[in-house]
Amino acid sequence: MAGGANQYSNMGGMQSAQQFAGKNNWGQAQKAWEGGGGEWTNETRDALQQLGGVSSGRLQQALRFGQGGMMGRASNQIDLGGGEWGAPGEGIGGMFRDYLGANPEADTGQFNYGKISEADLARAQSFANQGMMGRAKGLFGDAWTGAEGRRYNTQLSADAVRNPYEKGKTMGFDWGSIGDKRLQMAKAFAAQGKFGKAKNMFTGGVEGKSQGAWTPEIAGQMRAWHKGNK
Repeated sequence: MAGGANQYSNMGGMQSAQQFAGKNNWGQAQKAWEGGGGEWTNETRDALQQLGGVSSGRLQQALRFGQGGMMGRASNQIDLGGGEWGAPGEGIGGMFRDYLGANPEADTGQFNYGKISEADLARAQSFANQGMMGRAKGLFGDAWTGAEGRRYNTQLSADAVRNPYEKGKTMGFDWGSIGDKRLQMAKAFAAQGKFGKAKNMFTGGVEGKSQGAWTPEIAGQMRAWHKGNK
């Protein structure tokens, strides 16, 4: 987050400020807000008052939607929580746009995707990032039904905007400094279940250029690759 020198910066400036405002501790609310990268104004104070009793869960979800460009859904979360979004550019809505504009990588916590494994979730997010929502849905199995499935669809769409697919990253996962050719060959071995050879390929090469580090996270991703490509 922006404003990293402040102790509040890793707590989410808006969320911390809201909590202090709820206790009428406006000095701490201002520090939290500014620590999160925002500019403190009278309008900021008014908007925090308007947030009122909106739960931290609703606020986090609204921020996640805001980061994904889904301001309509962000507004809905605030309204459902008892707040009032306000006219364009004013009130809570105006505060959201200003805050995310100044602090686009705000820590908004993690959405609860249920019992799906971390490796399968990473693959689902990668598929969603590439517009393959059907394949993402398949990784959730029976959990993707009805209202719950619609929630997953919406959140994966927001995640795709917040964390777009980039060359050199797959399954929503950073493979580190390994060269592209070595990574492809290591994944080919993993797809065959030859994890020892995959590891040797991954950790070979020139240090700092094409050589990768075999961590527990990398091993888990290779197992996920094997599961999805065997």
